[in-house]
Amino acid sequence: MWFKFAVVAVKLSGPKKAAHVFLKRSYNGGAFEVGDAPLAAFCLPLGADSQTPKDRMAPEEYTFTLTQGDGSRVQGFCRRFLPPAPRIGSRLRYPQALEVVEQLLCQGELLLDLGNGQLPEGCLAGAFLASLGAQLSERPPLGSVIRVALPQAAAPLSVSPPKRTSAGPGSAPAPPLEFSSEALELQIPPDCGNGQSNAGVSLARLLWHVPVPAMVTLVASLLMERRVVLVGQSRDVVSAAVCAANALLYPFK
Repeated sequence: MWFKFAVVAVKLSGPKKAAHVFLKRSYNGGAFEVGDAPLAAFCLPLGADSQTPKDRMAPEEYTFTLTQGDGSRVQGFCRRFLPPAPRIGSRLRYPQALEVVEQLLCQGELLLDLGNGQLPEGCLAGAFLASLGAQLSERPPLGSVIRVALPQAAAPLSVSPPKRTSAGPGSAPAPPLEFSSEALELQIPPDCGNGQSNAGVSLARLLWHVPVPAMVTLVASLLMERRVVLVGQSRDVVSAAVCAANALLYPFK
């Protein structure tokens, strides 16, 4: 099994200060089989010219699957965000993307590999994942909240506010997750009706955007193993809708 842990960014270079997409940080575990350029382009598919410096941006998360020429699949997760603003000067900056790609994305295995020294020595991400792996080794129940210690760093860490996963209709409102410079709370994906297999995958992200006639067509097409293409303006919404569509087939497996 191989995996890749990378951060994709945009930089200005050349006399005309043209924007280019590049891998800011990268680490391979095993013989990685996908080139850096295609992965960087996948995080910013419209190219560097489509990116503009911003002072604020809502983070965007999505999962993806790439099919190679021999039919093998590459699974991954991507989170796009704005890096911390500089203390001095303009607060405008280009978005970056954190990318984790694996030959077969299995829950727990990647965290175990990254947390056991697979990342470079002294890497803050490796220390955080080791702490997270220790919490997950205790098998917390679905929907519960765990508290993960943050590694000590010379400079202050920039932590995005953690978010809860919707537990479905009829659930009582829950207090927001807490975070500080020492630790943050994370929620284990809740049971949305299909147990651990599809934990955290809510059908609402699909039902909100697909009308009833199209939903009937979608289910029929999935059962007949036809090719289905979902198109939308937000990668976050499309990715969640694809996962929800896959969860629709759970009762038939």
